Amino acid sequence: FGAIVSKLEGVFEQVERINAAASKTGIDAESFQKLSTVAKQDLPQGAEKFEAAMTKLNVKLGEGAAELEKWGIHSTTAKEAMYEIADKMAETEDPAKRAAMAVDLMGKSGADMVPLLERGAKALKEMADSKPAWSKEDLEAIERAHQAIEDTQHNITYYLGKGLGNTAKFFGSLGALSADDVNN
Repeated sequence: FGAIVSKLEGVFEQVERINAAASKTGIDAESFQKLSTVAKQDLPQGAEKFEAAMTKLNVKLGEGAAELEKWGIHSTTAKEAMYEIADKMAETEDPAKRAAMAVDLMGKSGADMVPLLERGAKALKEMADSKPAWSKEDLEAIERAHQAIEDTQHNITYYLGKGLGNTAKFFGSLGALSADDVNN
């Protein structure tokens, strides 16, 4: 039983990490999983670099940063902006210019993303589409299951405590009886 609970806790933690990272990066959870997997398979420390780069891009989108205009990025969502950046990198022959674009738009981690992004949006989408991921519905169902298990654990602890307390009272009452009380 302990092994099952341990596995479930690992799944619950993974879902929490996915949702938190998706929120920070501005990408839906399913797409985040797929794109993060592509980055992980393609780049050293790819998943971490992808998350950091996309978080920085999402912040810049929220601020309406001048760098976006400088590089001709007009998308309003992080995922679409990333695809737009990928297409611009694929069109840019100068590696120094691609690196400068990545750093301006995605911070230091963006420079590590260049080998992935320079393939263009179409290639990136195809790679991502080939990766498995939990759907939004799957993630929500796992979160509901997690909450139900936590509620059940709370109830078990509560009722065990009450039961043990009542048992202690019962045996305490028995101890208070004298031998004469029992014989009569």
